[in-house]
Amino acid sequence: MLKKIELQNFRSHKNISFELSNLTLIVGPNGVGKTNILEAISLASTTRSWRTKSDIEVISYNKNFAKIQADDVVVVVHNNPYKKEYAVSGVRRIAKEVVGTIKTVLFEPEDLLLVLGSPAVRRHFLNVVLSQSDRNYSDSLVKYRQVVMQRNKLLKRIRDKQSKEDELNFWDKELAILANQIWLTRSAFISLAQRELPKHYVCLSQDNTKITIKHETHPAETERLEEEQAALREREIMFGQTIRGPHRDDFIISFNNVPARSCASRGEVRSLVFGLKMVELDFLSKAAREDDNDVVLLLDDVMSELDHNRRERLVEVTSSVQTVLTTTDLDHVPKVWRQKAKIIELK
Repeated sequence: MLKKIELQNFRSHKNISFELSNLTLIVGPNGVGKTNILEAISLASTTRSWRTKSDIEVISYNKNFAKIQADDVVVVVHNNPYKKEYAVSGVRRIAKEVVGTIKTVLFEPEDLLLVLGSPAVRRHFLNVVLSQSDRNYSDSLVKYRQVVMQRNKLLKRIRDKQSKEDELNFWDKELAILANQIWLTRSAFISLAQRELPKHYVCLSQDNTKITIKHETHPAETERLEEEQAALREREIMFGQTIRGPHRDDFIISFNNVPARSCASRGEVRSLVFGLKMVELDFLSKAAREDDNDVVLLLDDVMSELDHNRRERLVEVTSSVQTVLTTTDLDHVPKVWRQKAKIIELK
């Protein structure tokens, strides 16, 4: 269990620390920094903030650094020059060695984009989940992005008559091997979601609508991907872009075989997204048990988005995991949670 979070020069918190319990409620009006605390925990888990493109923005105004200490994990963000430093149990680490030391599942209002948003949102979701559970996946992803970047440069050089087409053969093989590794890991998560998301959705909504998930970019054997690359080579050279691969992946959630983004109500989308977060929780909990630690569920002001029945069912499905929740009003929180939670009031 995550026991303590300490923040220095982190957004609105100049110097603050909190002891956490199995269930912690952070209460206060808008603008007092409730979400900042969840952001700090998430950043210590994934090494990146979900709220900004550059983590330099988490540093308090007119300060040179921000520091997060979540139990044994320390993250320091500097702004002159910009860099991030990490340590675990007092030993300096690089980012990929820190990811997943604390495993977190975050649910915040913008997560509705997992159903309604672009494929890039869903790819990012998969990468955050899988990088926390499997460092080999994280390594493959970093190498894959480097290969795509080098391959795109070469495609442009070929288009501009500065390189020969057969130079692509090496990069095609590298791309295919790494793509296959990434697809296999993503497919394991998609397969779990195909089995479990319908169950979580029924539990939350009491609705027996048929839920399906389709992996739009089907995993391919290495040889098959190389064949596809050969068929697409003329187009790729023309555009100077790698067209096929995990960087174009998507998964589609459907109601009765109709994409949910085009037919689901806002309440149905909320239930779908929370069901997907429960699948993430199941997936990371298995990895956490193997690492002898726990998963922290971070809920950012989601109670106000749920009706009474969904709140009560949320209590049931999250009863076995450490949870940190923010809210502007304790009346939004089910009574059973208020009775057993540690309550931190921010003013």
